[in-house]
Amino acid sequence: MFPEIFRRMVKKGANIIFCPSLWYKSKDFRAYVKHNKDAERDYVNTLGVARAVENNIILVYTNAVGKLKTFGGNLDKPIGHSQITTLINGVLQKMDYKEEKMFIQEVDTAILKEG
Repeated sequence: MFPEIFRRMVKKGANIIFCPSLWYKSKDFRAYVKHNKDAERDYVNTLGVARAVENNIILVYTNAVGKLKTFGGNLDKPIGHSQITTLINGVLQKMDYKEEKMFIQEVDTAILKEG
């Protein structure tokens, strides 16, 4: 969500950024439930592409799946959607909401010089 963090890393020479996350579908975000029940998923998918394009990077985003007990005792679900994103090709590969597995993706880093 925070573009300035990515900009700082890129200024220091990063071109492949790994972003571990614990983004979950929370019942606490009432506006999301009211207006877009898939807002968290949509944010993750949009932000991955946006950060890759804005910064000419390869983004490796990883997120948890399963069930999560949060502060206040709510049982929420991490939204998953781990993915690898590039500036030119967008999402190269992405996991779905409930998938707990690993994938291997070959990425041609020469694309960063062409972008």
